[in-house]
Amino acid sequence: MLSVFVEQTDDDRASVRWLNWVLALFQIAKRLRHQLADCAAAWNMGDTELLLLLVCRSVKADGIIQNDLSQRVGTSRAQTSALVESLRQRGLLECSTSKKDRRLKLWRLSTNGTKTVNQILQRLDSIATPMITPFSESQVRELCLALSSLAMNVKGDIIPFSDETSSVPPDLVREVG
Repeated sequence: MLSVFVEQTDDDRASVRWLNWVLALFQIAKRLRHQLADCAAAWNMGDTELLLLLVCRSVKADGIIQNDLSQRVGTSRAQTSALVESLRQRGLLECSTSKKDRRLKLWRLSTNGTKTVNQILQRLDSIATPMITPFSESQVRELCLALSSLAMNVKGDIIPFSDETSSVPPDLVREVG
């Protein structure tokens, strides 16, 4: 087990358990993000661009508003604006105006974006399968729900997993609600 302390004399302290969670989650997220970045690089994009495309893939046909996209990907509004414009110029995203509120932009995958994301998901299957195979679907669901519970206790704008979004990667990135 990963630990922030060499001596395990105070394992039962909440602060030590919490710090161990932080360390483990940080190390796992860092390694997974590197793998995602390596995969995305094959399509001349960064991991954040790929995550943005995956979120767009997971939403309704009419698209996702830019602020929600920013929150789900974990980027600032300014960064999201630059990312969607770059992806639009590359023909991977399309933009329309919301019928409910003309001030809102809705983003969705273009036909080329859908094709590209499907190719990337095939590549990600080869990365994810060996990591996920040792775990049953129920174990993956349990982990996702536990992480969701943890996320609910963390302050900030975290979109938690739901039972609907607890399937194996890369389908972990789906609309919640």
